Amino acid sequence: MTNLKALLRDFYSDTDIGLSSIARREVAFEAWNGYFNRDNQFNDTETLTSVLQIRTPKAVFASNAHYLDAAHPDKKKKEIKGVDLAFDFDFTDLPEHDKGEDFWENIEAIRLHVVRLIEVVLPRLGISKEHVSVSFSGSKGYHVRVLTPATFKLTRDQRRQIQEFVAGHSLMDFYVMTPVRSKSGHYKAGWSEKEHGWPGYISQAAKDYLGAIYEADMATATKFVIANLPCYDSGEKKGQKKKATDKSVTEIVSLIKDNPDFLKGGRFDSVFKKKNQRTLVVDSIRQFAKTNNACAIDLSVTQDMRRILRVPGTIHGKTGIPCMPLDIEDLGIEVIQDKHKEMVGEDEIEINLSVPVNTVYGVFDKGTHVLPRYLALCALCAEANE
Repeated sequence: MTNLKALLRDFYSDTDIGLSSIARREVAFEAWNGYFNRDNQFNDTETLTSVLQIRTPKAVFASNAHYLDAAHPDKKKKEIKGVDLAFDFDFTDLPEHDKGEDFWENIEAIRLHVVRLIEVVLPRLGISKEHVSVSFSGSKGYHVRVLTPATFKLTRDQRRQIQEFVAGHSLMDFYVMTPVRSKSGHYKAGWSEKEHGWPGYISQAAKDYLGAIYEADMATATKFVIANLPCYDSGEKKGQKKKATDKSVTEIVSLIKDNPDFLKGGRFDSVFKKKNQRTLVVDSIRQFAKTNNACAIDLSVTQDMRRILRVPGTIHGKTGIPCMPLDIEDLGIEVIQDKHKEMVGEDEIEINLSVPVNTVYGVFDKGTHVLPRYLALCALCAEANE
């Protein structure tokens, strides 16, 4: 009968730590009792894996920061030499209306945001994909690291600005359809085609949003407005769509259809006299722009220069799935599942569960089971978290 500790030892006897410059990073361990041990430093990955075979921890993390003295207990004396630009994608950060029905549907939903970051958003910042590495976290999403000299020395404030650009966070009302400024300094009708960044994205979104309503029949336009209602930004309803009365939606559609010149530019308050209508349309356009341009990232990670992330090549203690480096061109579910089997193994082993457990692959009842090694590890990790 195989136990969890034995499975972890077997795994760490033949794993590859997929993280560069390990000697400059702080390494942290989480024990199965929840105790965190930080301020560890290893000269190479071979030493780290030897320690992992002995300690068999629940989780292993490493800093995005590269330190002069990563093991120093005083964080001010570690002396940061540079920091990876990192993005943490977790499907719990998705808007409610984007979430799937189960674990794997949610992984697919958050994968689309990772692809958008790599293919669309980072190139806007001058970062090409050859400088990007991606790992599946082992649980609810992906970790993306940018490794370039240009990003290595960014300050916390610069990272915060990048984070807000990527997430479309803190967008201001005046970003919505900014009118063209004439040479005299006054605004005139029409929307600038030259705006860069979020003013440009929102300006284009406004044109697309208003144009779609104007061109569609009444029924289709009404459905479009309802489908693109904005989400709550905070509170218990964060991520959930706001509601609007049928009357309010109908009035908004009618006003847009009755004012075709507004599509070329103009003041929102000249068309939408009621504040609630104006607010709903502005928020909907902002949401429309974010849906097509923003990435659902954890807003606490990118700007945090001392943040630790899970180490690729180590087991996620809650799911039993390894944190695994992936080919940037293929981040899909099948790749993750196939690599999971490859990294852990598919040979059948016998385990005993003291309680029923729920894993990402399904439910296993209490009692003795003969399972492929990768499933056995998932089941035993789930049991250890009960």
